[in-house]
Amino acid sequence: TSVGTKSKGRSPLLLVMDGHAMVYRAWFALANTRPFTVRKTGEDVRGVYSFTTTFFKTFNDLKPTHVAIAFDPPGPTFRHEVYEDYKANRAETPPDLEHQVQRVIQFVHTLGVPAISRERYEADDIIGSLSHTLVRQGYDVIIVTGDSDLLQLVEDGTIAVLPGARRFGEFREYDPAAVIERFGFEPELIPDYKALVGDTSDNIPGVPKVGPKTAAKWLNEYGTLDNLIANADAITGKVGESLRASLKDLELSRKLATLDCDVSLTQDYESLVQREPNRERLRELYTRLELRSHLRQLGESEATGSQSSPVPPLTPAAPVSYETITTFESLTQWIERLRNAE
Repeated sequence: TSVGTKSKGRSPLLLVMDGHAMVYRAWFALANTRPFTVRKTGEDVRGVYSFTTTFFKTFNDLKPTHVAIAFDPPGPTFRHEVYEDYKANRAETPPDLEHQVQRVIQFVHTLGVPAISRERYEADDIIGSLSHTLVRQGYDVIIVTGDSDLLQLVEDGTIAVLPGARRFGEFREYDPAAVIERFGFEPELIPDYKALVGDTSDNIPGVPKVGPKTAAKWLNEYGTLDNLIANADAITGKVGESLRASLKDLELSRKLATLDCDVSLTQDYESLVQREPNRERLRELYTRLELRSHLRQLGESEATGSQSSPVPPLTPAAPVSYETITTFESLTQWIERLRNAE
């Protein structure tokens, strides 16, 4: 699937990727596939392989003039300062996964791409600040992420690209119309929406008994969370009682769900112009991680003198499809298919 077709070929065009979200999603999505380990050391590189493949495909599809990758910093963020239980229900990051994030940062630096992080701010806030600033300077912006929270950044000139739900390697583009089609309201209302429905992954409380349909209905009827709060006494039934009992938490929940688009970044935006990669260091990294297809493509690039992108287009891994077996009949059918396989 080509990525970002609605902005392809525009200039100037910023491609900004959510580094942590993409590595995490790849690591868990490929957990049950064939091993992605370095034979000499046993190092797991599934997240590195998937991230690099996705990056090259996206870069070559879009040919952006500017590019950046945002990463979460170590330690707590300003959201932990206002709510100490923020993300408290998350399990510890597996050491192998955190190591792969560091490998990806190493790879990004080798490519000559800025890897940006800031203390106290999440990658989402950095992406929001870059997008908010540059789109107002005449740039088109494409955000590639695995986190639907970033859909609140979608506006004229800014498209978000999220992985598809059915198959790894598929992507769906969200412009303002696509966000409205999915949620039933404008992108800027997503923090209001999340304040109502909550977010279990981030441990944002929300309003008990309020699901996506009710939240969307209220936002369409009242326009904003503030107007809903002002009319809370008009909401009848158990769900109205639940809303009124949660009023004291709604502003906090919205604050947690709202991206900070005013993070002070030291980057000169012209430093986001794609630079020539350090090909020798890139070859060393590929060799160490036994990424043979990447090495092959790098060699072909040097043989042809290609300068159009960090490396020539890589052939993405063949899509992997899955089927969840939920009945004895399905299990029997699969056993029969395996027996008949050559």
